[in-house]
Amino acid sequence: MTYSTSPGASGLPQQQQDDQRRHQKVCSKNCGTYAPSNTTSPPATDGCCIPQWLGHPRRLKSYAVFEPFPEMEYRKVQKLASAIHGKVYLYEHIPTGKAVVVKKMPNVNVIQFDPRMLEDAMTEIGVSRYLATSTSGEFIARAFGIYQDEEFTYFMSEYSSGGELFDHVVNAKQFSEPVAKKYTWQVLRAVKSLHCNGIVHRDISLENTLLHDDGSVRVIDFGQAVLLNNPEGPTPNTPLLHSGRAGKAYYRAPEMYHGHYLGAPADLFAAGVMLFIMTVGTPPWNQASVADARFRYVAKFGVVKLLTSWQKAQLMSPELLDLLGGLMCVDPEKRMTVDEALDHPWFDDCDCEEQPLIVHSPRSLTPP
Repeated sequence: MTYSTSPGASGLPQQQQDDQRRHQKVCSKNCGTYAPSNTTSPPATDGCCIPQWLGHPRRLKSYAVFEPFPEMEYRKVQKLASAIHGKVYLYEHIPTGKAVVVKKMPNVNVIQFDPRMLEDAMTEIGVSRYLATSTSGEFIARAFGIYQDEEFTYFMSEYSSGGELFDHVVNAKQFSEPVAKKYTWQVLRAVKSLHCNGIVHRDISLENTLLHDDGSVRVIDFGQAVLLNNPEGPTPNTPLLHSGRAGKAYYRAPEMYHGHYLGAPADLFAAGVMLFIMTVGTPPWNQASVADARFRYVAKFGVVKLLTSWQKAQLMSPELLDLLGGLMCVDPEKRMTVDEALDHPWFDDCDCEEQPLIVHSPRSLTPP
């Protein structure tokens, strides 16, 4: 079974033809520098008023393309976990001996979306494939293959032996500022990489952040991802409004409880809650809604006041307190952006190597 976009008369996928026409229409109103491409690679956009647009996925699920599972090349080692749509296994790639993760899901769970579940397996597969073939994917778990037989779908990705960052926080009780700083910076870089490529995660959390073999993190689980901008809008940077709750209750932004909201600020709020839990050792609330007394306190007085009442603020640097206040700001319009967070003074002494984000740099989707 294959899900792909059929080519049109020009030989290009219909989706890309539609994008090119829309790109040309918008560009002609602005800078007029658009030059159509007859290849499936993203066209050059130097100097164009809307760079990076064509590479952004208009329909996240349309990137889900399946191949036959190369069963003879892999050996199942053990079960790692149960997931909403199936089970997660550790496999060995026999030719190289390298470990990979395979999420095995019944096809019915992949093809038929159950609205009662927050996560959509087809969206996760489509987003992961798009990111694996289109971006640098900095601190994002890389997909190696998406396979399907008559009964099951196999979603293969890189293996991070350290497990969930959540478990490390639980074992350590809380992280020191230098440790939390390293992981927070990497998560923010992952968020920026996603946003630069038109994706909002909506489920950023310690549970969805794995510790990789080299000590860095990998953000996983794109089943609740959505588009950052509206592909039907008058400009490529027209924000797309979303509705409905997503993510885990601790990390869920307060605006998710009140109608429509923008995706990017919600990801930053979740990153702030991650930082709070890492440095304090406990969540700030059960949920960021008026039904929660601690959230009502933070909404009125701010997160620093809450930490002061817990006698935690005096144990933290002023820079950390300021960053927490900016990321966990209740008002999404006043909340820090990802660039503001990465440029925050708290990271000035961070031992982190910043690599330039690469957008639209195609790479193969192959096992190690």
